[in-house]
Amino acid sequence: MLNIHIMTSGGNVHNVYKQVFLHYNVSKFILLTESIQPVEVKESIEMMKTGCREINIPIEIITIEQNNIPELMERIQDLRKKYPIEEAKLFFNITSGRKDIAIMTFCASLWVSGIVYYLPSETLEPLVFPAPIIPLSRLESNKLYQRILAELNKKANTSTCQADLRATIKENPNRNGKALSGQTLSQAVNVLVDAGLINSERNGRRTELSLTLAGKVAVSFLKSVPVSNMT
Repeated sequence: MLNIHIMTSGGNVHNVYKQVFLHYNVSKFILLTESIQPVEVKESIEMMKTGCREINIPIEIITIEQNNIPELMERIQDLRKKYPIEEAKLFFNITSGRKDIAIMTFCASLWVSGIVYYLPSETLEPLVFPAPIIPLSRLESNKLYQRILAELNKKANTSTCQADLRATIKENPNRNGKALSGQTLSQAVNVLVDAGLINSERNGRRTELSLTLAGKVAVSFLKSVPVSNMT
């Protein structure tokens, strides 16, 4: 699986790209920039290009016309066509550059199942935006998804393993109380992990599960679902 990091360009992009390696694997950088650039932005881009060459990380520059937001959206959609979802994760780093370009890049990422993050100067941890990858309607129509999220939400400050989760849920709410099989639970968990709602981390022989920020947001939206659907 490729990890493609798409960045908006600014006068400090030559410093920002170095921080990415502290948190993510990088297969390639793609830099979004405009046809007319201030001198400091041009210099920053050249320094990033030089740095990437030195560490053998591919970098591609995508140049759009000044203030041409539709072209920006189209070029981002083209990236998903070039890198299908089963072959690559598209990460969107919107730390650098103009706010309007960063905002529209964030909006475009929602259409291509992108992962958007920002690197604040006051912390080393990236701020990952809780963008919806799975429609809320799909969560509302699947009682097992709802129950998994609800149980993990009860353990908001801790993690739990899949075996403990199965022992707690016991019955498949989608199958009129039929016993919940390990395979069925595993399939449901994988869907929620792929949707960015659950973290899955290996700890020895134990796989620990916990809610992501997006998962917590999903739970807050699902609170309007009748209680009968959650049990």
